Amino acid sequence: MIYGYPQKTENEYGLVSLKEVSLQANSANLRELANFLLQVADETDSRSISRHWHRHCDAKLARAIGCDFIVSAPNSANAESPVVRPDA
Repeated sequence: MIYGYPQKTENEYGLVSLKEVSLQANSANLRELANFLLQVADETDSRSISRHWHRHCDAKLARAIGCDFIVSAPNSANAESPVVRPDA
């Protein structure tokens, strides 16, 4: 399950940015989520993506973690979103 504390409402549909996120999952589900994120990162590195681009995790993982996990194009929800760099 994914839990979080809202920071602010981002749009008229009720999308909220979160100031903190907690992920409750077993090791197999964490690895599956990590693999999904790595695949999505590879996809964004390998081609140009539109601002509407997004990917959903598969249905099995969504059921296991209790929600659909969606990765959207960088800065598609908020133009002010910072890019987090591993070496920062």
